[in-house]
Amino acid sequence: MSIRIETKTPSDLYSELYPRICSDSEERIVFLRGWKMETKESLIDECSASLQFPPLRAENWDALSEDLFSLEWICKRHKILVILETEKVLQQADDRDRLVFFRILLDAPAEHEVEWSRANQKGELEIILQCDQQYSGQVEQLLRSAKAGQDE
Repeated sequence: MSIRIETKTPSDLYSELYPRICSDSEERIVFLRGWKMETKESLIDECSASLQFPPLRAENWDALSEDLFSLEWICKRHKILVILETEKVLQQADDRDRLVFFRILLDAPAEHEVEWSRANQKGELEIILQCDQQYSGQVEQLLRSAKAGQDE
């Protein structure tokens, strides 16, 4: 599974990843601001803007997952999606929406690899969920709950 929780501060994590951002490599790093993703609508807006989703897309979970699984317009082999302050994601939404989004995140790395292999290409998606140490248990619980929902 290519999803992990990181408890460094947003600025420390950015500083750590900055040399990779500036290098001429086969990876693309995208930062999403959790504090801009407190509702379903604002989450979709932040994802659409930061990841440059194609225009005129539906604004629902199916379209979000389809775009996140594909990311075909990002022509780098390795993509790293960093969600800053993950504990704030969908803070003003209901539990169902929170679980749906975290299920999408759990599925995204494997689904992305499948999508790219259909085009005879290798694509990797890594997801980093940044949060303060005091919220890491809460984020871990969200992932466990989302995984449990997947297994049903």
